Amino acid sequence: MVKKRQKDISAIDQKIISMYAKGMTTRQISETINDIYGFEASEGFVSDVTDKILPHIEEWQNRCLVSVYPIVFIGCHPFFRASGQHRKQTCGLRRCRD
Repeated sequence: MVKKRQKDISAIDQKIISMYAKGMTTRQISETINDIYGFEASEGFVSDVTDKILPHIEEWQNRCLVSVYPIVFIGCHPFFRASGQHRKQTCGLRRCRD
């Protein structure tokens, strides 16, 4: 929140980036900031803030990936056990592939 007579609004940058990461458009972000904080942040301003993180996004997209990722399958198999009482029990199954 921007306090009275406060000129540093760098925390707004983080909020804009957070909203952008959640999939909001620059127009939606601009309208949200206007609704919450009561000042107009143009779509151009929002775009300038989000452009600051583009190098980080490109670096992340171009990172080296490992060739194989392990996968774990987890499931349960229900069965009935006859031990004087018929109760439904489950057996946990796990299988790992890499």
